[in-house]
Amino acid sequence: MVVLTKEQIIQKIMDSTSLSLDQVNTKIKQKLDQLSGLVSPDGAAHIVANELGVQVIPSTDQVLKINNLLEGLRNVELNVKVMKKFDKKDFQSARGPGKLASFIVADDSGRMRATFWNDKVDEFYDKFNENDTITIKNAYVRKNNYSGGLDLNLGDNCEIIVNPEGVEIEIDSSSEQAQRKKINELQATDFNAEILATIVQVSDIRFWETCPKCNKKPHYEEEKYICKEHGEIPAKELGYSYVLNCYLDDGSASIRTVFWREQVQKLLEETHENILKFRQEPDLFETYKSSLLGEMIKVSGRVNKNEAFDRIEFVANNIEKNPNPEQEIKNIKEDTSEDNKIADNKETNNQTDIKENKKPETFKEVDKNKKQDAIPTLDDIEEVNIDDE
Repeated sequence: MVVLTKEQIIQKIMDSTSLSLDQVNTKIKQKLDQLSGLVSPDGAAHIVANELGVQVIPSTDQVLKINNLLEGLRNVELNVKVMKKFDKKDFQSARGPGKLASFIVADDSGRMRATFWNDKVDEFYDKFNENDTITIKNAYVRKNNYSGGLDLNLGDNCEIIVNPEGVEIEIDSSSEQAQRKKINELQATDFNAEILATIVQVSDIRFWETCPKCNKKPHYEEEKYICKEHGEIPAKELGYSYVLNCYLDDGSASIRTVFWREQVQKLLEETHENILKFRQEPDLFETYKSSLLGEMIKVSGRVNKNEAFDRIEFVANNIEKNPNPEQEIKNIKEDTSEDNKIADNKETNNQTDIKENKKPETFKEVDKNKKQDAIPTLDDIEEVNIDDE
């Protein structure tokens, strides 16, 4: 079943008519009063849209844009560009073993995650690369319970055409730049956001074993490490990867932020080899914790929605330490000025439509010999999709 919220219906009505937000809400309220509790607000919004001749559920008989997609849509066809491709994965579920492969796609209206399942992984995964244009047919849309956003699922009936003739996807370069936001403005659907914040809490580094050939996590069975691709791994040949969790605060709110291996190296300004020393001697990391607390950093990344804890979390893709305070203040002023111009223009346009009835701080020095009370490890790191590494 296609799921459409009242807010989505209102937006579609406004996009298709000259009505303002207040006018649409008035019509919905009138319909609720008229039907006297016989329908919900969502139902009343559907009725208003129908009476106005607004098609709220897009037809899948045509090629759609990403921003047209709704939870529950089936037989979807899209023309998109592949922005990022993740490794294939095996998994075990109540139904038995399976496999999946995810990738990020985009068009001129937005971006989203797409996922192949089972036999389709073998059929299509090696046929396209990042930056290829593809046509996806017979996909279906469902809500990702972890991120809170929409995912495109490619099941048994899906088809893929790689670099179809006559199809070109132009991605606005500005859309590839991270959008600066305050933490309290972040949404679960933000794929590429940037925050400027202060580190207020630091966890211990979490380490795990990896295969030295493919860098994947092996299974530990009968006191042996087994890689599905490369077999048994002698303990002395194991590699290691790691993740660090911090809480960042920018004055508007705080957010748990996940730093994977490369970002941990940038954050600590240390080599991989030196960071591995903390695995055997975790006390050595205490002075780094102390030095990180109170430090201002600029982080770009994406937002995940943690349904289990009913919170959003930030996954870092890149960081900048010791950003220039003067430049950041200038950027904030420019962003604020531009936002005000957009708001003023929108308000002017709305009034015209109704009238005409037309449509910081620098690095904090600390005593390196002083130890900080240990902060409990955030043990629920398994909630984060390993694709983020």
